[in-house]
Amino acid sequence: MVKLISVKAQNVNEDASVKVEAVIFDWDGTLIDLDGRELYCINKALASVGSPIISVQRFVEGYYLYPYKEVGARNLIRKILGEKETAEKAIETHGNEFWQTSHLIKLQEKAFIILKALKSKGISLAVTTLRKRRMLVEQEIQYLQINRFVDVLVTREDIEFQPRTEPSLSFIEELRTTQFKKALTMLQKQPSKTIIVGDSWWDIRAAKRVRAITAWVRTGFGAYNDFGGEQPDITLNNLEELLKHI
Repeated sequence: MVKLISVKAQNVNEDASVKVEAVIFDWDGTLIDLDGRELYCINKALASVGSPIISVQRFVEGYYLYPYKEVGARNLIRKILGEKETAEKAIETHGNEFWQTSHLIKLQEKAFIILKALKSKGISLAVTTLRKRRMLVEQEIQYLQINRFVDVLVTREDIEFQPRTEPSLSFIEELRTTQFKKALTMLQKQPSKTIIVGDSWWDIRAAKRVRAITAWVRTGFGAYNDFGGEQPDITLNNLEELLKHI
């Protein structure tokens, strides 16, 4: 039996229940566990310029614990190395290593089962990611053998929203909003009947801006930060709990 979610939406009675017709997933940290790959690539980059490698604890502290200030491998490498020219050389190495290490990613626990279950219910599925290179994400989706579940993929390469400089956190929120709008258009689904699942504050805020049902999952950034203050419609301790809401 399909469970219905009560949500406030345009043209829908406030007390009415809305049947979910689509789910849009964030990629890194939400559907996939990227930590092993990122730590490997960051340490390869640091070693390439003669800098000591970092521990898992240092990685977590630098990568996850300041989500409202700075995020990503590039910022962490710059913070560690300091000197601009050296940092940029290391960042270039990181990018090259990242391109070649799709085999180091893995799906979040039970993600495959959740995707299969959603498709069996007739739910349309999309993946959106802040990554620039669509080809790389397509390779990862195929490597993880979930391509048959994904109806729509939206990367930064797929939208006309490319900055000339390093994106700020406010820019990321704008970018995510644009991506979610595009995914909804491609899926041909109403926001009020779509759940957007992400692990970060910018996913929640952008989902609210497109007036979709917001689901925050405690993986990725959500495993180390409490974004409950962003007031998502749904809070998930893991992806498996999503099935209780559909």
